[in-house]
Formats: sequence, C-alpha cells, structure tokens
Amino acid sequence: AEHATEISEVVLGELLEGRSALFERVSLSVTIPEGVQRVEVLGAWSHTVNSNAAEVLVGGLRPDDVKRVVLRVICDEGDLGDTLEFKINATGLLADGSGSVDSRSVRAALTFATGKVNTPQERHVERSLAVLKVWQADVLRTAVQLNRSRDIRGARSYLMKEMGYIERYTRGLPASEALLEELVLLARRITERLEPRLMKEVYMQSAKRSRGEGDYRSSPRVMSEVLRRKDS
Repeated sequence: AEHATEISEVVLGELLEGRSALFERVSLSVTIPEGVQRVEVLGAWSHTVNSNAAEVLVGGLRPDDVKRVVLRVICDEGDLGDTLEFKINATGLLADGSGSVDSRSVRAALTFATGKVNTPQERHVERSLAVLKVWQADVLRTAVQLNRSRDIRGARSYLMKEMGYIERYTRGLPASEALLEELVLLARRITERLEPRLMKEVYMQSAKRSRGEGDYRSSPRVMSEVLRRKDS
C-alpha cells in the first residue's frame, strides 16, 4: 500500500478472497522424465524442484479461478522423433476442512523436431500470451532485485539479454506491445539506482501478475505510468 487509506482496502480484499476460497493449499506436481537437464518455475510461486518432479504451491482457489503455472524446460540433446512425456496432477484441501481432493493425472509431451517442422505449427495465442505475461513479470522482478542489491551493471545486462529473447518470442503475437513497452521503460532507468517506491511497486505488480492475482487498491497503478513517473 502506497498510501495509508489503501491498507484497509488490501486487507479487506485478502480477507474476502480467503472467505470465498473453494480449495486451499492447492499444489501442482509435474513429473520430470529422463532426458531433461532441469526445470525452472517462472513466477513468484513457492516451489521445490528435484531431478524427478517439480512441486508448485498455488495456494487458494476460488470458483472459476484460473491459475497458470509456467515452467521452463531445459532438455538434453535428443534424436528426431524422440518424445519427453510429463505427468501432471494437482492436489488441494477443501476450504471447509472436510478433506482433500486429488485431480486426475494428465500427460503432456514434447517431441524433438527440426526448426523446419516446428516453425510452421499454428501458434496457440492464449497460451503464448500466458507464458509471455509470466516471463515478462519474472524479468521485471529480477532486474529490480539486482538494482536493489546495487548490481547496476548486472541488472542492465540481464534485462537487455532477456529483452532480446522476449522480442523474438513476441513476433507476430498480438497484444504483446504493452508488455514490451514496460521492459523498454525499465531499461531506460535501470542504469541508475531506482527509487525505493518505484522498486516496491514494480516488484509487487510483477509478482501479482506472475501469479494471476488482482490489485485490491481502489486506484490500481498502471505499470507503464509507474515506470515513467519521476519521484521528487
């Protein structure tokens, strides 16, 4: 909360969200197959990852809630046509304390192919945007952390490298311009020590974005306007 009047708004919003929860302590589990070097969880989730599985604590779920968890998978070199199969399931506690729930397991596969085969595939726009939002939020949060620790050079180097990757990823992807603009605006300021208020706001907004959470303040800030603002 930037202003004292917003404290009650945030607290009340959190309480109402908790009261409307259908499940609590929801956890997503992804079994990691052989042939995967490592798996990274993007976003501000509490998680554990080992060689066999990634466990992500999603938290509470309300009716009609959608939580998107994005994983970055780094694979060993494979032969064309080889497949990596991931098993995914979720567990959670009923909010009324009456028991637990286990989802059915689903499977997702990655198949090794040449760029000639991969590139023409039709893009799933909704999923691509979901990945972009979490990835971009992670980049904002990490760059601000580096700036806060006074690693100005490291913050700029990291931000510029990730911007290059994201720019290529967004080519032809609609509704991605605003997210790219935020990265550009931060890049213009990252070479100087950021103001504490700006760091807190960007860190909070990016963490919430990566978890698909809303802003309970009556006057939510627009990230691009926050990045343009010069504090006195």
